Amino acid sequence: SVSSGVLPAGLSLDPKSGLISGTPSVSGVFPVTVQVVGAGSPSQTVTQSLTLAVAAPVVQAAVLSGGRVSKSRLGLKVSCSGAACVGSLKVTKRVTVLIKRGRRRVRRHETVLIASGSYSAAAGASSTLRLRLSRRGRLLLAAARRHRLVVTVSTLVTGGKAVSRRITIREVVKRSKHKKKKKKK
Repeated sequence: SVSSGVLPAGLSLDPKSGLISGTPSVSGVFPVTVQVVGAGSPSQTVTQSLTLAVAAPVVQAAVLSGGRVSKSRLGLKVSCSGAACVGSLKVTKRVTVLIKRGRRRVRRHETVLIASGSYSAAAGASSTLRLRLSRRGRLLLAAARRHRLVVTVSTLVTGGKAVSRRITIREVVKRSKHKKKKKKK
């Protein structure tokens, strides 16, 4: 039995076998003293002090798929592992701009925010996000070849690990249903 201290929530001590089992639901350091009393006569008592160190699970979010833009909204699918996660997501593009300084043109690199948002998902689950593109993001995508743009998606999980990944986003361009008729001469 536990004679002093408390086991972390989610763990239990089997009084017959002495086995501590379960999955802890909290992290931290837990000093515990366990005591075993023998059934013989005269009974003997053994006490042992333990320190249980429970680490927090590594929470990580990953962008699984996406990159389709429709009506100025970017669709991304995010999944969580380790535990339920809540966090933020940024879609950025590194660009080079030319700045005129007197007669010279100087190149400067800057990071443009394409879209951003927040998410939440249960452990092992995924969530589909629809992020509104920024004005500059819409302009970059419209100017990109074949309406495709390679961007960096960064996920930041509250209490977890940040992850970045490069993906290609593309705009869904609807084609006209009616073909233009050629004029006869």
